[in-house]
Amino acid sequence: MEKPTLFKTYPLAEVFHSIQGEGTWMGLPMTFVRFAGCSVGRYHFGTEQPATCQAYAGEFQCDTDYRAKFRWTALQIVDAVKPERTMCITGGEPLDHDITEIVQLAHAMNLRVHLETSGTVWRDCLREIDHVACSPKKHVLPQVLQVAHELRFLWEPKWKQRPDQLLADIDDLVLFAMGARFTQPPRVYLSPVNYYDKPNKENLEQVMEVLRLRPTWLLSPQLHKYLHVR
Repeated sequence: MEKPTLFKTYPLAEVFHSIQGEGTWMGLPMTFVRFAGCSVGRYHFGTEQPATCQAYAGEFQCDTDYRAKFRWTALQIVDAVKPERTMCITGGEPLDHDITEIVQLAHAMNLRVHLETSGTVWRDCLREIDHVACSPKKHVLPQVLQVAHELRFLWEPKWKQRPDQLLADIDDLVLFAMGARFTQPPRVYLSPVNYYDKPNKENLEQVMEVLRLRPTWLLSPQLHKYLHVR
């Protein structure tokens, strides 16, 4: 771990206040801290195309602008978490950066820390985070699956993989995450891949069909896009 310093800065894409639109804490007001950069996605610079990302089963257009806009210190980041008292560190892939200092400072100020990750990068601070949401991408790491509090699997009918094979692959990852752990097993969510600013009805309908086959799984619909909020 790097020595903490008040002068170290982190590249950010945006910091904003909204509700959580996905997963276990859907509807909870929180401060979102979006880190810049992503080791599993790429931008097509020189064009207006959205970034593309490589999920565990296929490539899709990312609905997030994670390009760097500014740099803040850990103290500036933590100080922005008002009045919700909960921060969600997201990206891109936030664990491309060592966020240990931010997590520890937030806890010192009695703030909750949530994290959204692709599961492709390990940091020891994952064990300190209050809630880890993993949306597995290609090359997801087993140790991240084992500490995640929830798993959000993307579903895109246009992927070349057959739906039955895609479901079998998800089953394998879920079974692994459920085993070899002494903590409460993670909740499992299925997330339809949506457009940049609105839901994709075709993807949602397929997800609803899959959930009938897996009745213990839950829908993660990106509620903020239905409400037209950040």
